[in-house]
Amino acid sequence: EDSDCDNFTDLDFHESFMGTYLYVRLLLYTRANLDCGQELPHHNFIQEPLFNITRPTTFVIHGYRPTGAPPIWINHIVHFLAAQKDMNILVVDWNRGAANLNYFTAVANTRGTAVNITGFIESME
Repeated sequence: EDSDCDNFTDLDFHESFMGTYLYVRLLLYTRANLDCGQELPHHNFIQEPLFNITRPTTFVIHGYRPTGAPPIWINHIVHFLAAQKDMNILVVDWNRGAANLNYFTAVANTRGTAVNITGFIESME
């Protein structure tokens, strides 16, 4: 795999057991980089050459991750969406925050994740 790719956060069980802090990453996929995500900055994202503000943007958001492993379905949904339409596909990687044996801690982190995504969407307008 290309070393310039930004991959979904892969945590080990120990991190999930100890708990993680919330950290949200936006991984951009387009038809031009289907197998190589690019982390999109939350500010000045227009400068990312692969991000095209005139294309539709779709967010893919995972849920609770008790073990910290990346969801196995992410790549499938990215490819499926790209086959439907030329779009910006943003995988919201909040694995640091979702990976916790305490489900209620992960639930509490959904609010911070939502605020983060909302801020990004508002900056697109």
